[in-house]
Amino acid sequence: MGTQQLVPSHPPTSVRHVLRELSDVVGRGEPRLRRVPAAVLRAGGRVVPLLREVDGIRYQFDEPFVVDTAETTATFGLEPVPWRSLVETTARAWAAHRD
Repeated sequence: MGTQQLVPSHPPTSVRHVLRELSDVVGRGEPRLRRVPAAVLRAGGRVVPLLREVDGIRYQFDEPFVVDTAETTATFGLEPVPWRSLVETTARAWAAHRD
């Protein structure tokens, strides 16, 4: 069974879907995604700190990782930022960093 976290968030979606939306906002084509074998992440993590960190959260991609907002919303009244606004803000930040 997957790990469950309680934070304000949107319904579950795939990385591919999020990247498609970001690509759409910035006017790019279909994103190219590839799987990286765990052994490659571990080997690369010996010299690239970011890969070491990715290997540490790989479990989030190996099994369902469900995020549920109900308890956080009920306790603190926190709601997620509207999805389209979040995607557009992220895309603008990426574009600014690229330029």
